[in-house]
Amino acid sequence: MSEKTSEKKTVKLSKTAEKILSALHHSPEMTIAELSLKLGVSSRTVERNLKILQSLHRLKRVGAANGGFWRVLTDECVQAE
Repeated sequence: MSEKTSEKKTVKLSKTAEKILSALHHSPEMTIAELSLKLGVSSRTVERNLKILQSLHRLKRVGAANGGFWRVLTDECVQAE
């Protein structure tokens, strides 16, 4: 007999993605340019990581492109949406 187990797939984030989440957790209004300067990476690297984080439901943009902010999502937030 086989047992069925429910396992959540965990995706290992890059160090850059983890740093972006941490920075946005503390300052959700940060821009791509500000993140780029803070982390010492290109703006394209930040954009690529933001897109990945959004696709993994770890990050959500709230409001307009100019004047909005980033919301770092926890597992509880993702389940509620």
